Amino acid sequence: QRLAADFLDNYIFLTVGRVGSAAKDIKQTIEYVEGPDKTPFLIRFLNTVESGLVLIFVETKRAADQLEYTLSLEGYPTTSIHGDRSHHERE
Repeated sequence: QRLAADFLDNYIFLTVGRVGSAAKDIKQTIEYVEGPDKTPFLIRFLNTVESGLVLIFVETKRAADQLEYTLSLEGYPTTSIHGDRSHHERE
């Protein structure tokens, strides 16, 4: 909201659901992991997921592509979505 106020004069703030909370069927987990341990930790975590989808956020396009490559080598069906992908590749 502060960012919107900095750049826009008459903006509208619209919320869907409750601000700051996930939908009831979404499970959020936060784990602090040191840099070099992140990928091995993620793979161990993915091995515990019995069903459903996992969404992973990274900071850069390069990191998204690298993680996609690594997880693919581990046998996980993956795709990365970022601005350098065509619309077809992002679907």
